[in-house]
This record gives sequence, C-alpha cells and structure tokens, in this order.
Amino acid sequence: GHVYHYSCAKTLVKAADPDPHKRVSLSGCKCALCQKWCSHPFLADEMKGKTELRNKLQKLVKLQADVEQLQDNEEVKDPTSIYYNDPIKLGFRLYAFYFCSKCKEPYYGGHVECDAAGEE
Repeated sequence: GHVYHYSCAKTLVKAADPDPHKRVSLSGCKCALCQKWCSHPFLADEMKGKTELRNKLQKLVKLQADVEQLQDNEEVKDPTSIYYNDPIKLGFRLYAFYFCSKCKEPYYGGHVECDAAGEE
C-alpha cells in the first residue's frame, strides 16, 4: 500500500461520506495514487459503512450489467482496455445510483451521462 498520514487518510475517508441528496460516489474511498479501495485496520471504523455500501452497489451494478449485457461491450472485450474482462468496473463508470428518500437504500437511477445532461 501507499503511505499516508493517518489523520490525512481519516479526513479524506470522512469527507467521502455520501450525500443522501446527490448521486452516490465512493471515489474518496480509493487511494489517490492507485485507485484501489482503502483498506487498513486503522481506518476500519471509518470504512465499515462505505464498504457495506460498495457491496450493495456491486450487486446493483451486476444486475444492471446483466440486463444490458455489458459483458459484450467493446471495452470489456478489448485486451488493451482498463475494463477488459471486468464489466462490473465499467458499470461503476457508466451507472448512476441514488439513495431512496424513504428507505435510504441505494437504487439504480440510469446512466451517468443522462444525469449530467439533466444538470445543463
């Protein structure tokens, strides 16, 4: 892993708390250098809820990727692509998720590009 000051890492992870009124993003839970999921015993408390949320999102991504047959996408088939043989990773880039205002659980809300078009 990469070396960070504990207080800096804790601050970054805390700042990554999802906003229940915006699209779900867990990008602050990844290493800024290599983009791997932060995992360290000292950050376990801060990461617990985020890891649980990531697991829920992975299930939702898998369901939507199966519906859209993302495994047949050119980026997933291309050996030079960062998404090669990884439709779930591509799904995380393509799909937008939000929190239900009633039950607070995440749900699939369409493609990210559609969300961005609505903001213009």
